[in-house]
Amino acid sequence: MSNLKWKRGKAQQGITLIALVVTIIVLIILAGVSINMLVGENGIITQVQTAKEENGRTEIIEKIQLEIADKQAENLGTINEEEFYEILGEYGTVSADKTTLTTTEGNYEIAIADIYSGEVEPVLVTTPIESWEYTLNDENKTITLTKYIGTDAKIYIPAYFTIDDNSYTTKIGSTVNNSGIFNGPFATNDILTDIKFDDEIVISDVVLMFKGCTKLENVYNLPGTYTNMYYTFSECRNLVCVPEIVFNL
Repeated sequence: MSNLKWKRGKAQQGITLIALVVTIIVLIILAGVSINMLVGENGIITQVQTAKEENGRTEIIEKIQLEIADKQAENLGTINEEEFYEILGEYGTVSADKTTLTTTEGNYEIAIADIYSGEVEPVLVTTPIESWEYTLNDENKTITLTKYIGTDAKIYIPAYFTIDDNSYTTKIGSTVNNSGIFNGPFATNDILTDIKFDDEIVISDVVLMFKGCTKLENVYNLPGTYTNMYYTFSECRNLVCVPEIVFNL
């Protein structure tokens, strides 16, 4: 009888040990699952951290976009390169190729295209009269610019020039070489990259306006009075911004 009790006690101890081992294994598995749910690739803590970073990134983008919008409101809808990159510089460092912004706060790397995809105008130099060959019409108080001889690559052409205290309205004209061939005021120029015309400028019957401007990239606000597009942009192989008038012909 005592031998039977001993066997039963030994069996019960064995069952209890197995149950303990199974319980420990189950607890380890549950702990592993719980840890993975918390800190795994798709865990709660990881998701919270990701959401926090995304919110921080979005908040910075929205702040920059608001500053850009404010600057555009000041400039009647435009923003130039200097203003644009000055705003970005307040929030971090722009990469050398100007494609990304690494923010000071949060050290986020943000594609500039995700911040702003609109048009950023170059910083333009208003051309002085010394940058032109021209003719004056004192009777009509007009100045006809016939050839750009300046050295600035990014220029703005004003609607008026003041000469000897007299104001002359700007017109754009052509020159004729010794062979009787007309040349536009910018033809064969190898310096110019960006040109913007004032709203009030008048263009007469000019041909070959930009022919051979091999570095020309952008032409802004080309007057609607200019319709002679014959070879206007011939050889302008770097042209990026084509005036709307070209598409309306």
